[in-house]
Amino acid sequence: MDASLTFLAVLGEIGRARAFLRERAAAFPFSEEDLFRIELAVTEVLINIVRYAYPAAPGDMTLRVWDEAGVLHVECSDRGRPFDPRQFPDPSLENMTSGERKGGLGVYLARRLSDGFDYRREDGRNVVTISKRIPVRGPTDQ
Repeated sequence: MDASLTFLAVLGEIGRARAFLRERAAAFPFSEEDLFRIELAVTEVLINIVRYAYPAAPGDMTLRVWDEAGVLHVECSDRGRPFDPRQFPDPSLENMTSGERKGGLGVYLARRLSDGFDYRREDGRNVVTISKRIPVRGPTDQ
């Protein structure tokens, strides 16, 4: 399975992207908790693209989903300003509650909810890849 969806980077399109993702991830034996984690991690990345990638006017973003070697990969890409979320430090609870620092929680959640989180800049695109190991069904699982 290798499927992709390109859409306008606006908040109103996030629901369509989530439905696309959930439909593809549901083909695998993920628990509801794991499906929630995947969806939340990807949603956080997409929201950051909407908010920060295109400061002048909305551009496009693409969601690609595929599986390989027992791992589900979800790629979120855009042609916006370069931004490597791996360089963003984890937020501290103290800074967040004191109001010293705003933002950063979405990137933190996406990294923590996935089994793999990577970034690359390729052909003028930011490409974030979130990975989740696909559970193996045992002989008693139906």
